[in-house]
Amino acid sequence: MLKDIVDLGGTQDDYDMLQNVSDNEDELEFLDGEDSNFNVAELITFMKSNGMKPTKKAKEKRTAPSNEIKEVKDSKPSIKTCPIAPSNPPPHERLIFKANEPWYTNVPVNKSAVPYTGIDKWKLYAEHLWKNEVDLSSQLRDKFQSSDQQWMTTVLTSGTINDKVSAHCLLLQESPVHHVKSLDALLAMAKKKSKRMAIQSIETLKEMFLSTILPDTRKLLTFEQHDFSVLTGEKTNVTALGWLVEDKLKSCYSEYLDIIKTHLNDNEVPIRTKLCNLVFQLLNEKPEKEQELLAIIVNKIGDPDNKLASKIIYILTQLLQNHPSMKKVVASEVERVLFRPNISERAQYYSICFLNQLKLSSEDSAFAAHLIEIYFKFFKESIDNTNVDSRMLGGLLTGVNRAYPYTASQDAITKDNLDTLFKLVYSDNFNVSVQALMLLYQLSGSKADICDRYYQALYSKLVDPSISTSSKKSFLLNLIYKSLKRDSAVARKVAIARRLLQVSNLDEPFLACASLYTISEAN
Repeated sequence: MLKDIVDLGGTQDDYDMLQNVSDNEDELEFLDGEDSNFNVAELITFMKSNGMKPTKKAKEKRTAPSNEIKEVKDSKPSIKTCPIAPSNPPPHERLIFKANEPWYTNVPVNKSAVPYTGIDKWKLYAEHLWKNEVDLSSQLRDKFQSSDQQWMTTVLTSGTINDKVSAHCLLLQESPVHHVKSLDALLAMAKKKSKRMAIQSIETLKEMFLSTILPDTRKLLTFEQHDFSVLTGEKTNVTALGWLVEDKLKSCYSEYLDIIKTHLNDNEVPIRTKLCNLVFQLLNEKPEKEQELLAIIVNKIGDPDNKLASKIIYILTQLLQNHPSMKKVVASEVERVLFRPNISERAQYYSICFLNQLKLSSEDSAFAAHLIEIYFKFFKESIDNTNVDSRMLGGLLTGVNRAYPYTASQDAITKDNLDTLFKLVYSDNFNVSVQALMLLYQLSGSKADICDRYYQALYSKLVDPSISTSSKKSFLLNLIYKSLKRDSAVARKVAIARRLLQVSNLDEPFLACASLYTISEAN
């Protein structure tokens, strides 16, 4: 063994060091503790000097503990790619959409949350499908032409206006998919300068949209709004063609509303009234373009004709009776008109009257608080501009009185608004003062800090000379009765009763009798 060590470059000392090593030990353990004299750097130097290449120990990958959860964010693409569109379809032998059936029953509704790329190719493909479908429908009509169809062909060529309108209606009722050109023809008639022809076409189109074209439970979608991932399988042609027709019908409906807006500026009141009723029917029966239709109706609150403006309030009331869930949307639109610049005072009064007649419930606490904000905001803006009319003040206070009981928070009326109410108590208009006192009575029950201030205002109002000529005597006596019934201060109750008897002594006998009865019931 000594000879082998010498051959490897060792010495006698190396041989002596290996004498204590057991032959059974195959491995040497190197301890990395503090007491170890092993030096890794010296070992690497020794290995390099002998032509050996040290290797680095591969680092073990750390796995996350079982109690740790890695958060993986879903990275949704902002834009999707459409499936590859087929080449231009050959002419088909059977109609994709059957006549005398609602066109939208076979069209899937899949609205996409993200936009798609490559839509143009699919739209071009659908255009070819629609052209083939229309051509096939025309060929079948010519092949199996009955006497009615012959009459219709003759009428469309050389008939009167009424006959042409009737013929287009029959074609649309048969199939809007195959007769979009009839819809375009009716729209062209509605744009004519002749008022008689235009109004007749507009009314006919209304019947077509309500009975045949528009779905009952959903809004129309544009071609780009659909989810193109469903364009696979056997129903690809039906889906693509249906989406294209839906897009065309939606464009026609938008054009139709633009025509109505133009004729709503007509000088003749009967025409404007008829169109307002027409718009109400569209909004009441179909959800399509409901926001635009609502804006059209609400804007007519400012119509120069008083009867038409008041009729708009009636129309909006009828709308909410049929669709109570639209209450907040309609109120928001009326609010927009209320604060619109250059609007007439009469239109503002009609708007306030509509808002203060809205039916509220316990679920409308936030909405009721918002209505109160509208009333006080309008009052402050009106005070800054000019004096507020007594009718307008009465409408505002009526709205606040009706809305306040439904508010959940006692802070629905701020301190600034309270000061405004107390100023109204001392105004010259007695009816407005009584309504302000009625509201303050409600507030005094939940706000102890204004209770004394309320009774002082009530006491001072009893000497107002306008009591004898006011139409609000019964309201005042009812308010006095409720105030005395709730008040726990005996001296204050006696003072108010004495003041009431003094005033009654100088007025009509019926007021004295009513005052005595009120005091006896309150005590």
